[in-house]
Amino acid sequence: MSFQIFVDPDVNCTFVRYSKFVQGEGLSAINQIIQNSRFRHGMNILRDTRQIVLPDKLDYAWFKNDFEDIYPREHLLMQGSLFAWLVGSPADYAKAHSWALVTRTMSGQNRRAFRNMDAAKDWLDIPVNYTINYAPDYSTK
Repeated sequence: MSFQIFVDPDVNCTFVRYSKFVQGEGLSAINQIIQNSRFRHGMNILRDTRQIVLPDKLDYAWFKNDFEDIYPREHLLMQGSLFAWLVGSPADYAKAHSWALVTRTMSGQNRRAFRNMDAAKDWLDIPVNYTINYAPDYSTK
């Protein structure tokens, strides 16, 4: 797996950090999150892809097709959640923003792209000084 997961009910958030882009692993991460014993329905998510470069094919049309064909069941489990996607470049911000636009009509979810960790934490109501613990005891590899 190219990601680590940390679920923290104390701040109502699941954190996912990616080490490389592998198509389909976004869905794999969601499936592992919802199977985690600490996960609660409606828990917020912070996806961190600052360390990777996203492929150019991730545009509005790609995300629209992806959501229509793959994500209906997972969407129901994420209702009531805030989903922040943290990226490392302006180009990747445009891709993540396209993802947020595609899901704008999905009731029960609110998704936003970010380039700054503090801004993402603020939106998710997580203290700025909070440390994400991706220690092996808490993560999925």
